[in-house]
Amino acid sequence: MKKKILSTCLALFFSMSVAGVSMAGTKCKGTVVKIDGNNLIIDCGKKACKFKEGDAVKVKKTKAKAVEGC
Repeated sequence: MKKKILSTCLALFFSMSVAGVSMAGTKCKGTVVKIDGNNLIIDCGKKACKFKEGDAVKVKKTKAKAVEGC
């Protein structure tokens, strides 16, 4: 009986921790407006209010799609 309770508690803990991590990330699309030395100025539109000054962000370049056909 103790093993079932322990395994249920661990499963709940794991699922809650995974859900918390996935909700913490914020995705935003924008365009680069200006490059000033080591600084990028990005226009995110209305979604810019989700970020605070000093937040760490990851910037990924969009991949170009392959052209297929004759």
